[in-house]
Amino acid sequence: MSKLFTMLPFVLWCSLAFAEDFIPANFRTGSHSLESNIRFPKNTPDGILVIKCAGYVLANGRLSLKVFYESPNKHRKSVRRFQRAIAVASRWIKLTPASVNGERKEVWFNFSVVFRKFGDKQTIEVYPSHLYDIDKYEKTYTDPQRYGFNNWPRGCGQFTFFVSADVDSTGKASDAKVIVGSAPSRCERKIVDFIENNSYIPATHNGEYVTAKYVEIFFD
Repeated sequence: MSKLFTMLPFVLWCSLAFAEDFIPANFRTGSHSLESNIRFPKNTPDGILVIKCAGYVLANGRLSLKVFYESPNKHRKSVRRFQRAIAVASRWIKLTPASVNGERKEVWFNFSVVFRKFGDKQTIEVYPSHLYDIDKYEKTYTDPQRYGFNNWPRGCGQFTFFVSADVDSTGKASDAKVIVGSAPSRCERKIVDFIENNSYIPATHNGEYVTAKYVEIFFD
């Protein structure tokens, strides 16, 4: 019996040692929020426009915006006005930084900005995801966030394509594949390996870690 009681704390310690504590980067609210700092472009038609964006959230909470994922061919100039409004606002805000086991991490951060205009009513909504899992988690979830930068794929020549993967509730990526674009097979393999063998903060929904889709763009 004494041996059993001696082993129990050891088993408990092992369980805790392997359980990682993730806190994803996320937007702040109020006057420090992204939406309150975006100026809605003037003289725009009625409708809804969703712009998917990505960049690094640094360990100090600064957002380094790097890319807009989609720009419809139709009304491209108008879309660029919205993109510029996001880019300008992103320079002045700070997010809650990501951390793993209490250590702040720089992460690749996907987010969406939704502009709505109907008559005199204009609204801006910002979400810390690309909304691929909206049917499962509605809008109240964060995308997985990559904080690993091991073996960055280089030397592939000129290319642009999107890679998707499933990231589970422990932060492990699987089933990575190119979903848009093409590149030499050796280059695709490099990027798939990069995605599957890096570290992620899992998606969160209602305070729980959940499995979700992760999409990242690669270009050279």
